[in-house]
This record gives sequence, C-alpha cells and structure tokens, in this order.
Amino acid sequence: GYGYMINAEGIFAGHPDSSFVLEQLNIIEEAKTNPEYVELADIVVNKITKGTTDSGDYNYMGTNRIVGFTPIINTPWYMVTGIQEAEVLGQIAEIRNILVFLILGASIFGIFVTLLISGSIARPIIYVTKTISKQSELDFEAIDSQEFVKYSKRQDEIGNMIRAMQTMQK
Repeated sequence: GYGYMINAEGIFAGHPDSSFVLEQLNIIEEAKTNPEYVELADIVVNKITKGTTDSGDYNYMGTNRIVGFTPIINTPWYMVTGIQEAEVLGQIAEIRNILVFLILGASIFGIFVTLLISGSIARPIIYVTKTISKQSELDFEAIDSQEFVKYSKRQDEIGNMIRAMQTMQK
C-alpha cells in the first residue's frame, strides 16, 4: 500500500513519487491531457474534495487500485491511502484456500469419527439381534462366544440386553 496528500485543487503535497510533489502535479489538470489520470481526477473532484471520509477505486497504468480518503481537519489537505486491488484480492484468495483445506480436513475427520462411533454402536446391536433371533429358535450356543462375553461387560443398554439374555438361558 501507499499514502499521499492532495488538496482540493488536485495538487499533491506528499506522494511516494517525489516528482509529483516537486513538480506540484495537478491531477485534475493532468487528466485533461493524460487519460491515465482521468479516473483518479474524477475521484478527486467528485469524492475526495467533498470533505467526507470515503473510498473509491480507479485504474492507473493498467492496474486497479482501491483508495480510502479523509480530510485533514483545519487544513486544505486530504489524506489518501491506496493499495493495488490484486494485493488485497491475493490475500483473500490465500485465506479462502486455507479455509477450504480446513473445512475439507474437518469433514474427513468428522466422517472418520462418525464411522468409528456408528460402528461401535451398530456392530453390537446387529450381534444382539442375531443372538435374540437364534434364542427365539431355542439355540443358546451364541451365549458362550467371545463377542457375547465382550458385549456383556458394557455398561450401557447393549450390555443390559446381553445380561438379560444370559439370565433367560439359565
């Protein structure tokens, strides 16, 4: 970014290019003969010299620029700060890319956790359902399996169901 000072007549009092100040470049007059300055001169005439804090954009030498400006109280000068649009948008694109990768990573992590948790719930329920189905046919072999013992140690509803089936067998 950069900053400069300009007065209501369009004359620079401060600018990164010191020749603008040394030559007392008048942007409004210069725009009459140099089309590169037309958009900036328009902002000076129609916005900056109105005495309000505002912003605008213009094209200078093929580069889009964004400026913000405000009057300097009790002086005939206006402070203008500017930046090339590509510099601002480049940072926005970088932030967007970071956010996309973060969202993708969080989504993949969320899917993994969901599958892990749903598997820890679904597998025992499927096992209990099969076991109850076998017990309905008076087949109590499944009660001695490793899975049956493992699930009976759970301290939740699935463990309660397994222990109830063990009680039914006795």
